[in-house]
Amino acid sequence: MAPSPDTCAEQTKAAQKAVQIVGNPTASRFSLAKLERLAELLRAQGANVCLHMTERSGEIARFSADSNADVLVIAGGDSSINEAAATLKERRGGPTLAIVPFGTGNSICRDLRLPQTIEDIASAICKGNTTNLYNGIANGRAFFVAASVGFDAEIVHLMPFRMKRRLGKFAYMLLAARLLLERTRTRLKVEADGVRYNCGWAMICNTGYYAGFSRLAVNQNGGHAGLTLIMVQRDTPLNLLRVFKHMVFGRGRHSPYLKQIPIENARITCRTGAAVQVDGEPFGMAPLVIDGAPNALPVIGT
Repeated sequence: MAPSPDTCAEQTKAAQKAVQIVGNPTASRFSLAKLERLAELLRAQGANVCLHMTERSGEIARFSADSNADVLVIAGGDSSINEAAATLKERRGGPTLAIVPFGTGNSICRDLRLPQTIEDIASAICKGNTTNLYNGIANGRAFFVAASVGFDAEIVHLMPFRMKRRLGKFAYMLLAARLLLERTRTRLKVEADGVRYNCGWAMICNTGYYAGFSRLAVNQNGGHAGLTLIMVQRDTPLNLLRVFKHMVFGRGRHSPYLKQIPIENARITCRTGAAVQVDGEPFGMAPLVIDGAPNALPVIGT
């Protein structure tokens, strides 16, 4: 049976491509077998494929900075994607980013509706279609999902790596329950696009999805420029419990305890000090200065 015109076209495009696959074995739900299957499918279409596994932190950034491939496939969670995407944006003209979602949240893939299965990812790489991924900048560092100050950042700062890898989202829930009983309230001052606010917890979202839960930021999408500021006015244990429940059960974007505002820039301060996280990684303490980035990064899409 003769191959279809679409298959022939994919083979022609793939034969011209060098594809480098970089996997993060510490990501939750990681599967070497899936990456080997992806390499097999790409080679069957004529692509030149090499497969690497990271062994220490910072290696994804190094691969992203040094790769001469046409397509760089990052297999990991949102923090791995952040590391690669931030480096590729600085390069300007490096490989096109493709993503294999293995992490806890995978907010970027869900937000941009990127291919999820190995077969669909291989097909998308062969076709070469791309979609835009915008980002924000937090204290000079690019972020692609969210940056925040307050309750969730405290969870990130305290999260043991093994607990996160073993339990995934449930690790955050368990630690959140403990913090609700132990923490002291936070008093944040926020200035966004020249307007001042007071709140107890502030999140700046680049994607509509947050922390692996259902959609949180109502009109936010990483495929478009702009950010959304989400504030919890009073971070009392009862209010935080209500917000967390709404997020877990998919009602976060309709929660009356969250105030959502589209913004371009913001500055968040706290007199007593407050934890900061960026894309699920600890990022020191407030103050936090946020700006939007005008240029997008092309990512392999459907």
